[in-house]
Amino acid sequence: MLDGAPVTPASQEATNTTPAERREELVRFLKALAHDSRLKILGLLALRPMAVEDLAAHLGLESPTVSHHLRAFSGVGLVRSYGVAHRRYYELDRERLADVLGNLSADETLVDLAAGTGADAYERKVLATFLDEGYITVLPLQPRKVRVLLRWVASNLVPGHVYGEEELDTLLGSMHGNVVRLKRELIDARWLRREGDGYVRVLDAPALQEPPAEGEERPV
Repeated sequence: MLDGAPVTPASQEATNTTPAERREELVRFLKALAHDSRLKILGLLALRPMAVEDLAAHLGLESPTVSHHLRAFSGVGLVRSYGVAHRRYYELDRERLADVLGNLSADETLVDLAAGTGADAYERKVLATFLDEGYITVLPLQPRKVRVLLRWVASNLVPGHVYGEEELDTLLGSMHGNVVRLKRELIDARWLRREGDGYVRVLDAPALQEPPAEGEERPV
């Protein structure tokens, strides 16, 4: 039987799992896609729901082989099945596919993938020090720490979306009291740019520099 509860991908929503567990689940999802025949099945199911026999005929494969591929999809929640008369049809869960791939490209997910590395430990320490329930208590003097916080702020903005002045000020104000400085810092760091009468969250964000050596930072 191919029905079953989908496996949650590695994402920030899986707060009850460790980063290592989320990476492992994401690997399972990507492995389910990493096969030429499975990508063809994905494309066929994107057209319409199909039975195993229909998929086998289109692909020139044996039905047991197709069932094997569908089990891999079912294991990560990519397909749903239902019966009609004496046949079982499989349909693609487009929302599931878009959700996982969309989460994968999100900044917070990409940062989460680095959990356990030195850079990740430094970033988490900065966020733990200067964030209080999603609010920046104070912007530090050290530029590298500021960049970590700017990355966090930028992760709460939608890439490509044009924010009006009032909309952006309201959103930034929910994360820090000095909206003018925060906006200027985001622009200077190339996380944000002016576009017409609004502001756009830059899609290709600058990478964080390596965490500094002990005693390297200087107040500005």
